[in-house]
Amino acid sequence: MTELAAQIGCTMPGRRCWALLLWLGVVSLTPTPAWGQQGPVSGSHAGADVLWHEAAALFPIRVHLPRDFDSARTYPTVIALHGFGSSSVQFERIGRAFAEGGFIAVLPEGPYPVPSPDSLRRSTWELSTWTREYGLGPPLSDDPAIEFQSASITLLEFLPSVIDRVREEYRVGSVYVFGFSLGGVYALSGGFYNRHEVDGIVAFGATFYRELFTVLGDRLEDGNHLLVRLALGRSDPMVPFSNAEEARDAFEEAGYEVILDEFPGGHTVPDDALRRAVIWLREVADRR
Repeated sequence: MTELAAQIGCTMPGRRCWALLLWLGVVSLTPTPAWGQQGPVSGSHAGADVLWHEAAALFPIRVHLPRDFDSARTYPTVIALHGFGSSSVQFERIGRAFAEGGFIAVLPEGPYPVPSPDSLRRSTWELSTWTREYGLGPPLSDDPAIEFQSASITLLEFLPSVIDRVREEYRVGSVYVFGFSLGGVYALSGGFYNRHEVDGIVAFGATFYRELFTVLGDRLEDGNHLLVRLALGRSDPMVPFSNAEEARDAFEEAGYEVILDEFPGGHTVPDDALRRAVIWLREVADRR
């Protein structure tokens, strides 16, 4: 992982995402196989077949509570999604910032593990096919259909189940989704597809594709009650700033209340931009 990626804890593709790969028919990359033992007759290497099986599992959710938390009170809640190859632990700065702003800050762990050169747990939100071309290691899958299935499970099953689990434990008021990098892509699309549960979205360093919101027959306009805040560095090497401007314009044309917060710097979540996002979302929550 690059020095920049090590600093921010995660990265995301600037030109591709799971949906675009599937919907536009981009040919997936083939991973380097992991060879098994030699065959007893031919002596040639034999690679193992990989079958993907959907099954229930337990995943950690780290929760930061507001100071002087009162279990009898209702609090606005933020679901904060880390980026590719990061973790809920590495995202704790985000969680603490929102907790200090009076939110219940919920940091779920991505359901798919990412190979790591260290002992830290790293994960992501999809079985990605695109990672090698961005220098992020071998793809987690070589099949775009599996990538799409894993992403769909995250959007339509995993994220709603996280919200339901938090509601079981705490008195949850309005719900917002925050995400950085690939987590920002999932904050935008996850907030949209769970728009009956979510009131607003904050996305840092996220690539926008209109197709993400229409592949299942929806229209971008269908979620225009959602408040959207986009934030991007002017010199982000992964996401062109013009993409954020296109996103702002598309949301505005669809009837959303949207803000684009630009800041100097690259693919990161600076403290001052994060502070502005927390203040803005606190004002939004107080209006609810």
